[in-house]
Amino acid sequence: MRFVYDLTIPANTLETAPASIVKPLVMGKITRVQVRFLRGCHNQVRVVMREGLTKIIPVADSDTMIGDGQIFEVPMSFKLTDTAPKITFEGWSPGTDYPHTITFFIDLQPESGDERSVLEELFFAAANIENF
Repeated sequence: MRFVYDLTIPANTLETAPASIVKPLVMGKITRVQVRFLRGCHNQVRVVMREGLTKIIPVADSDTMIGDGQIFEVPMSFKLTDTAPKITFEGWSPGTDYPHTITFFIDLQPESGDERSVLEELFFAAANIENF
């Protein structure tokens, strides 16, 4: 399954108050993540992707991902640990004059092979996050 999420980071967003979104996934293993930076970011927009406190992208705790007109592909085998997994996307852009949208593509191998039950699980998880 592929999940696609956009994170829009307003101009001049500080690291101390990052833009963030929380999105649901289903139980399983993340097999690949792609992160797309459109032209114009000029390596001034920084992003991270986490499950809880565990940073998934980039792997090193002190790092962030930056780019300009690039798609980074990160193969992995990351097993989601929560029974109702949620992914947090955060980004900041100090000193920028315009908002930037970074797109995350997540390839996931669900634990359950039944696509209908996986989609139902995702639907109800999304409803719970919106009402959180």
